[in-house]
Amino acid sequence: KKRKMENPSNVKEHLDIKVSNHFTRIFKLMVKDINELI
Repeated sequence: KKRKMENPSNVKEHLDIKVSNHFTRIFKLMVKDINELI
């Protein structure tokens, strides 16, 4: 069975999720660093 072509909005949504996860991780690391500095 051939895999259906990904629908562009799904791809965009997937990228948005990946980007937001990435920023969330960075943000948590920054907060952790700031808490250790204080």
